[in-house]
Amino acid sequence: MTEQSGMYCAFKCKDDIYLFPCIFTIDFSRISNGWVIKIGRGLDYFKPPDSKFSIGNFEMDLRKCHETVVDIFHSKNVIIKGS
Repeated sequence: MTEQSGMYCAFKCKDDIYLFPCIFTIDFSRISNGWVIKIGRGLDYFKPPDSKFSIGNFEMDLRKCHETVVDIFHSKNVIIKGS
């Protein structure tokens, strides 16, 4: 996800929750130690609950997960071609 598409998603979320009594603050400051963690499926790694009465229906920590790949690397080891 690029920073611009991330900003779009963040502002879209802010617009969507405007109808609810809550405060949504976006902080774009970045503190980076150089480590990058990439999940192969994005954030769609949870399987849907079996029914609305399953234990994972409301508690995401108790849901089954799809198989995915998690890449962890340091930015100093990344070579960007063409730039």
